Amino acid sequence: MTRNAPKRARVKKCNFPSSKRLSGISLLLTHSLISLYFKKNRMKAKSLTPLLLFFLMGAFSTPTASAQSIWTPKVGTKERTAICDGMRIHVRNYNGAENYNRKLLFIVKRMAVKGNYCSFEGYPVHSDGSHVPREVFGDIVYDCFLKRNADSKWRVIHDLSRTDVPSKEEIRYIRGTFPQEIPRSLIPQFWRNLLKL
Repeated sequence: MTRNAPKRARVKKCNFPSSKRLSGISLLLTHSLISLYFKKNRMKAKSLTPLLLFFLMGAFSTPTASAQSIWTPKVGTKERTAICDGMRIHVRNYNGAENYNRKLLFIVKRMAVKGNYCSFEGYPVHSDGSHVPREVFGDIVYDCFLKRNADSKWRVIHDLSRTDVPSKEEIRYIRGTFPQEIPRSLIPQFWRNLLKL
């Protein structure tokens, strides 16, 4: 005599609501619970609406600078030109070449922008592509951080340009003087590792 195998319980597939539905449901529940509280305390639920809207505006407002994404301005845009203008001023001042009258362009290796900050790596050339004189500008690739001012002009706030890997004493000095305002995500991995930032 054979026994029938016990029937397996049928498992229903759970369809979880999307994040949009969940947020809507949670808002509805929150409003209902708070309305119930105010009713029990003999207050009108309508007085809650402005308060609830205030909190919702804060919850869904635009992201802060820390949450902004990193991007690179395209060639020919005003933003890229403004950043290069800031670098042109810095390069001339850095080398005491304020009166150097030939136009400078940059071969850009890195231009990363986050909020009002930019990480820049590149070196200057003449507008016709020819090299700038080493006796004036040296043989260096500039590694700088710029900040956008209220007038939308960019200026260098920190310069990590070096011709060689810094010594231990230099590393300690750079780490101690590195501006805290610069987003850590803009710092190249080499410097992050070296400075332990």
